[in-house]
Amino acid sequence: MTISEPLILPFTYIVCSDLNSWLDTDAFDTAEELAAAKAAAEEILASWKSGEATEEAFAALANEKSADGDGTTGGLYEDVFQGKMVDEIDTWLFDEPRTTGDCEIIETTYNGSVVAMF
Repeated sequence: MTISEPLILPFTYIVCSDLNSWLDTDAFDTAEELAAAKAAAEEILASWKSGEATEEAFAALANEKSADGDGTTGGLYEDVFQGKMVDEIDTWLFDEPRTTGDCEIIETTYNGSVVAMF
């Protein structure tokens, strides 16, 4: 019996909520906060789709708009293995038909996020 290596992926990610809220266990105290995060994610995704819709364009938006990171990594997460991310993002990343260039809004327990795989 051979044990195979786990699938490890890179992906990019924009967090669309206040980072302090994201780190709190009760991330969205109100429906208004959740709606604001979702609206921000929709605006970012629409901006990306109406422009070049490239990996570089997504990274620039991540540097400018994300509440996560230091604004220099383009939202890149590397060496992500199944089970490392929150359930909603993990499920999206490791879904069988997922392919390079996929990009959509993922609403998690903690935040609204725009996630892309390049």
